[in-house]
Amino acid sequence: MPKYNTCAHARPGLHPFTPIDLKDRDPVFPVAPCCKRAVSYKVAEPRSYLSAIPDRDRCESCPMFTDPDKLITVRSGDFRADIYLDRLLDLPVTNLRKLIKLILSDTWTNEAAIERLTAHLESAVEESKQAWKLASKDYVDGYKATDYLKSYCSKKQLAEITKNNKRLAARVKSAKALHGRWLKIQTIWNDTKHPMN
Repeated sequence: MPKYNTCAHARPGLHPFTPIDLKDRDPVFPVAPCCKRAVSYKVAEPRSYLSAIPDRDRCESCPMFTDPDKLITVRSGDFRADIYLDRLLDLPVTNLRKLIKLILSDTWTNEAAIERLTAHLESAVEESKQAWKLASKDYVDGYKATDYLKSYCSKKQLAEITKNNKRLAARVKSAKALHGRWLKIQTIWNDTKHPMN
C-alpha cells in the first residue's frame, strides 16, 4: 500500500488526474475537500472542480497521516475492512463497540488483528499515561503563581506568565483526556472480549 493512501484525507478510489486548465502539469492527487493543503483543480467544463494536492509528500507531513504499520485487516464472511489503529480515537463509542463485536465474531480469521489490537491498546494506554505524567511534571515545574507578582511585574510580563500557565494547564488537560480515551477503548475491548455473565 503506498504511503499516499494512508493519509486520512486521501481518496485512493479516485485516480490522479491532469487538470484541464493546466495541461502541461504533472498529474495531481485527489484528496478530501476538508484537507487544508488541498487546491481546487478544474476537471471538467463548465465549472467542475476537485480538491487535490500536487505531490504525495504533502500527505506525509499532514497531521492526519497514518503509519501503514498500524493497519489491521478485519474479515467477517464476505466483509473486509482495513482499520488504522491510531484512528480508533476518532470513532464514537457505539461504532467502536460494533467494530469490536465484528472483530470478535470470527476469531479464527481475525486472530492476527486481535493480537495486534490488544498489543496496540496496551502500548497506547502506557504511552498516553507517560505523556500525562510528563505534562503534569512540566506543569508543576513551569507554573508560576501570579498573585504576588502583580505588584512588581509589568502588565506585559504578567500576561506572558498567565499565557504560559494556561498553555501548561491545557497540555495537562489534553494529555489526561487522551489517556482517558485510550483507557476507555481498552476497557470496552476487554469487556467485549471477556464478557461478565
